[in-house]
Amino acid sequence: FHESTIYSPVNSSTWTRVTVQLPDHVSSGATQFRWIQKEGTGERLSWGVDNVYIGEACPGLCSGHGYCTSGVVCICDEGYHGDDCSLSSKDLPSSIKDNFESGAVSPESWQLIHGGGVGSGCGQLSPHAHGDSLYFSGCKLRQAVTKPLDLTRASKIMFVLQIGNVAQTDSCNIALDQADTVDRAVLLQYSVNNGVSWHVIAQHQPKDFIKAQRVSYNIPLEARVKGVMLRWWQPRHDGAGHDQWALDHVEVVLLGLLPPQTFLQDSSPHLLPIPSRALTSALFCILLPLAWL
Repeated sequence: FHESTIYSPVNSSTWTRVTVQLPDHVSSGATQFRWIQKEGTGERLSWGVDNVYIGEACPGLCSGHGYCTSGVVCICDEGYHGDDCSLSSKDLPSSIKDNFESGAVSPESWQLIHGGGVGSGCGQLSPHAHGDSLYFSGCKLRQAVTKPLDLTRASKIMFVLQIGNVAQTDSCNIALDQADTVDRAVLLQYSVNNGVSWHVIAQHQPKDFIKAQRVSYNIPLEARVKGVMLRWWQPRHDGAGHDQWALDHVEVVLLGLLPPQTFLQDSSPHLLPIPSRALTSALFCILLPLAWL
């Protein structure tokens, strides 16, 4: 038996189309698939499946906006068209700017919030942010997924993140001395096919974000298209009351609209801010003696 894909009421309480790209190890003449509800002591929930297709992949997996039929043809959802259902007749937002001070998650910016909500469980993410943040402490899935965006003119994604707390409070803590602490990182990802597959932009380790950090990343060229979703996701945690994290001041910046304070990037998995003013001062200290020669 191979590792299963698990669907729970937290992420499938309504009818949801699921597309899974099959791994290479299932390619054989004796492969079977099953849908099973494991026995449990709690209440059994009813469920059902329909429109099952197992076969050759349609173009682009129908971009997550349609389903395959025999003959490798995509049947697109309403509002989408094209051979791979990637073309949309909808106008998509091109940027996001959210500091979560409205008291509720903005439906214009966010499509899914699991295991969290607007709150102050990790305190104020000072000195980079103040007030409420998007706080995660749920017992199951923890993720924040944006609405589909048009990132053709986007330049950077910027945000403030904190994982746990130096004070190790009941509402915000992380065990840095455990061997699997690195598995509790928070990933920043993007999807161009409505969440069928995700690609990592960066991972943020707890040891580097025990204090709030403001970070900035270039939008990958592959993500500078229409219909892109961004996701902050913590793959593993010890459940409610453990390994909490908070997100604030999320902003997708358009080309040519960088704020006064910018950030340098390198190839490290997490990127820490370097104010442009400090860089300017360093260059001035180097160039000024040259001017005296």
